[in-house]
Amino acid sequence: ERTPGESFADFLSRLHRIAEYCDYGETLSEMLRGRLVCSINNAATQRKLLAEPTLTFQQAIQIVWYRESAERGVQELQEMEVHALGHNPFRPKVFPCTPAVPWAGRPDRCQWTSDIPP
Repeated sequence: ERTPGESFADFLSRLHRIAEYCDYGETLSEMLRGRLVCSINNAATQRKLLAEPTLTFQQAIQIVWYRESAERGVQELQEMEVHALGHNPFRPKVFPCTPAVPWAGRPDRCQWTSDIPP
C-alpha cells in the first residue's frame, strides 16, 4: 500500500524493490500494474486507470506521474494566489478609477469592486 504523503517516485521505487523477491516471471509487469492501480489514493486517477482497457504498467506510471504533477501545479498556483494577498495574475487587467471619475473613459472594470460599468 502507498502510505499517505509518500511521493509517487518513492512508492514506485519501493514497489520495484519488493518485486525483486517475487517469482512472477513473465507476469511481473501485469502484477506490478495491478498493485499500482490498487494503491492509488486519488479516486479520479484510479478511475482513469481502470477505464483503460489495454493499460500497461508503463502507461499506468505515465498517467499517475502526469496527474500528480498536474495536481502539484494546481496546488502551487493556488498557494501563489493566497500568498499574493488577493492578487490573481489570471484576472483581467483592471484600471484605476476614482469615485469622482468612476470609469475615466477607459477601464472595463473598477479596480476596487471589479464591477462592469453600466
